[in-house]
Amino acid sequence: MANRQRKSIKSFSYPSIQPGTIMYGSTTVPYWYSDAKGPDGNWLVLLHGLGVDSSVWEPYLEELISRYNVVLLDLPGHGDNRSPFSLDSAAKQVITIMAQRNIGVITVVGHCIGGCVAQAFASTYSEHCRELILIDTFPLGGEQYNYASFKWLSAVSPLMIALPSPVFSGVLTGLFSAGSTGRHALYPQIRQQKVSPVFKVFKKTMQAMSKLPTPVYYFPVHYLVGSRDHLIPIKKWNQQAAKLHDGTYTVLKGCGHYSVTDDPAGVLTEILRFLP
Repeated sequence: MANRQRKSIKSFSYPSIQPGTIMYGSTTVPYWYSDAKGPDGNWLVLLHGLGVDSSVWEPYLEELISRYNVVLLDLPGHGDNRSPFSLDSAAKQVITIMAQRNIGVITVVGHCIGGCVAQAFASTYSEHCRELILIDTFPLGGEQYNYASFKWLSAVSPLMIALPSPVFSGVLTGLFSAGSTGRHALYPQIRQQKVSPVFKVFKKTMQAMSKLPTPVYYFPVHYLVGSRDHLIPIKKWNQQAAKLHDGTYTVLKGCGHYSVTDDPAGVLTEILRFLP
């Protein structure tokens, strides 16, 4: 997304949300946080999905910051974060923010590839993870993180930089949301690998990761999937992962792959159901 087009969270009508920055290599990475609940408050980290940025959580913030301390960041290659995307780099940025803010343990809420980052974080820094809430994401673990280079993401990264953010995020949410006619045309094409090499690489990546060992988690994991999310066999994978991890599996009625924008109120209700 183009920086000049992005609506900064600093302009949101939530005085408790403050900006911060960390250095990742030679790149300055911005993030936003609210610590209004004080040192004893539980911390949430919100990780957005492909093609959008941290402002996608705006409809959730009023309720969440009234109950919890919150961290939001743009994932690498998205929004104002110009560092190259990888699961490892994103997880390291999360732990670096935690160190800067003196945060010990977090609950991570991740949508789409943000859920992949959440799992990478939980795998590498398990002692810092209290709980995972994974929305329309792809169950990963163990050796998957070495395989998941997300080469398909590099193929679309130039679009995220070149196009104004409302355009790119509008295209993606239009294609992958529940009520879109584009969704009905696109999903079958993705499954048949007839759209472009980007989706061919994406499908091969997901297939390869699905055959690798699953992780072992020592904290609760919750899987939420839109009832109309037809991107790969995502509902089946999440249901299987929930059984393996003794986690919960929830279907978000009427939602597509971008359930966080299809039904913010409904998704927020589900998120709160799992939080202390």
